[in-house]
Amino acid sequence: MTCPAYQEAVAMVKPIVDSQEAAKKLLVEATRRGSADNITCVVVRFLDQQPPAAATNGSPAPAAASK
Repeated sequence: MTCPAYQEAVAMVKPIVDSQEAAKKLLVEATRRGSADNITCVVVRFLDQQPPAAATNGSPAPAAASK
């Protein structure tokens, strides 16, 4: 289960292409909401695309090990 605040933050910056601009927007919003010290923001983009078959030599990726 994800935190609604995380979902709100993702929705806020998802349409912003530039990661640095997205981070700045989150920092401004955190300050606006009362955070005053030690604000750190990391923006990580996940792509929906799979790598081309040539990049993987046409072989399927190995299955993840489970414990």
